[in-house]
Amino acid sequence: MKHAKFWAFALVVAAVSTTGLRAEGGYVGFGLGLQFNLASLGETIVNDGLEAPGAGRAPNVSSTNGAGGRLCLLNNSCPEDTTATSNQKMIIDEKTLVVYNKLTLGGIAVKTGGPMTGGTLKVFYEKENPSGVFFRGGLQHTRKITGGHTTSSVAGIQWYETEWNYSSLTIPLYAGFKAGVSESVQVYMGGGLNYTKGFWTLDGTNVGIIPTAALASGSLGLVPTNKSTTTQLNSVQSANIKLRASGMGFNFITGIEKKMESGDKLFFEIEQIVAGGIGRRGTSHPTAWTAFAPIVAYPVNLSGTNYTFGYKMSM
Repeated sequence: MKHAKFWAFALVVAAVSTTGLRAEGGYVGFGLGLQFNLASLGETIVNDGLEAPGAGRAPNVSSTNGAGGRLCLLNNSCPEDTTATSNQKMIIDEKTLVVYNKLTLGGIAVKTGGPMTGGTLKVFYEKENPSGVFFRGGLQHTRKITGGHTTSSVAGIQWYETEWNYSSLTIPLYAGFKAGVSESVQVYMGGGLNYTKGFWTLDGTNVGIIPTAALASGSLGLVPTNKSTTTQLNSVQSANIKLRASGMGFNFITGIEKKMESGDKLFFEIEQIVAGGIGRRGTSHPTAWTAFAPIVAYPVNLSGTNYTFGYKMSM
C-alpha cells in the first residue's frame, strides 16, 4: 500500500487522457524545463547552514588558556571558550566558507556550487474545446542537474564537503482557458491539483579542526571540544541523510503557444507546483546522533516553478 495513492492518481490521469485521445483538439505534449532553488534549500546552503546541537562550545586556543595555547589542538586538551556560542555548524554555509578563503588569502581553498538547479521533463495529454477551455493530465520528473556541491581544503587536504541532491515526480491535473492574440498564437492559463512525491539527500564530511588551526582562532565554532565530539564529527564522514515526502497539492500554469501549418504547436509555459511534507529518517551511523539526532524530521519542500519549452503534437 506504500504507493497506493500515487498509482490511484496516475490511473485517474490515464482515464482522463485516454477518454478523448483521438478526439479533435487533442494534443500529446513533451517539454523540457528548468527549476531553480530546489526544495527551497538555497538559504540553508548559501546563508544559514545547519547547527549541531550536541557539538558544544569551541575551544579556547589563546596563549593564556593554561593548556599550551593552540598546541592543545594536537591532543584535544583545549578548555572551552566560554565566550563562544554553544552550537557548532555541521553544515557550514557557503558565505562563511568564502570568508575563510578571504581571511587566509586563499590558504583555505573553497569551491561553492550555490543552490540546486533542476531539469524537468514533462509528458502530458491536453484536450482543447472550440470555446477555448482545455483540460490536461500528465507526468513530470524533476532532478538536480547542477549546484548543491560545496568543498573546502587546506594545503591540499579536504576537510569539508557537502553534496545535496533532489528528485521529484509529479502527476498534475489542469483545467483552464485559452485566448487568441493572433491567428496562430494563443495565451493560456489554468489551475488544478497534483500528487507529488520526492526527496532530498545530503552526504558530506566535516573534519572541523583544520580551519580553526589554520586561522589560530577559537571563535570560528568548528573545533570539537573533547574526544567524544571528535568521534561525532568524524562519524559524519560516512553519514547519509535522505528525507522523503509525498502528498496532494495545487498547481497553476501560464503559457503561450504557436500553431504551425501541420497543426502541431510550440509552447513556452511557467508552471507553479505547490506541494510538500515533513520527511523523517534515522541517521545512518549511531555516532552521528549527537549531531543530527537519532531521528531526523525536516520539511521537504516539493514546490517549485518550472520554466518549460516544448512541443504539442496534434492527435
